[in-house]
Amino acid sequence: MTECPVCQLPVAGKEVICRRCGADLESVEMIDGTDQSLMGRVKGFLFEGWHLTSLKTIIVVLSLAVAGGLTYWSHSSAKEKRQIEERLATERRLAEEKAAAEKRQAEERAAREKTQSTVKAPAEKTAAEKAAAEKAAAEKAAAEKAAAEKAAAEKAAAEKAAAEKLPGLPGVGGIRLPG
Repeated sequence: MTECPVCQLPVAGKEVICRRCGADLESVEMIDGTDQSLMGRVKGFLFEGWHLTSLKTIIVVLSLAVAGGLTYWSHSSAKEKRQIEERLATERRLAEEKAAAEKRQAEERAAREKTQSTVKAPAEKTAAEKAAAEKAAAEKAAAEKAAAEKAAAEKAAAEKAAAEKLPGLPGVGGIRLPG
């Protein structure tokens, strides 16, 4: 029974590949008891004491770099998130202020229109009232004129009737004096 030149696992003579490390047992070249194949050289490099320490150091440094990068990324993304939230809050506040200003302008416009319609309505009512007053005054004047004419006609008729009943002296009102 022989051993794998890479991992020293006992291997039966007819095996071609090592069960533990997967080394090709037929193409392994042994020089001074060391495996000279590419796989053997890589495994030998990795498993030597000082190289293993270097590999651990490299892994730790890479881990720290990744952790630092993730920390920076999370910090910068949190900062960007705050900036976006602040920008959205500002836009929301501006939109609310704009809506409030538009509402205020609409209320002012409605108040102005109401005031203008209130001012116009009395002026229109005054014109209508003036026309009605003028019409009423004309009707009143016409009624007074008609009443005056009627009174004058009645007076004239009464005087004529009195003159016909009592003929008398002029200026005495139809009374005769003895004489």
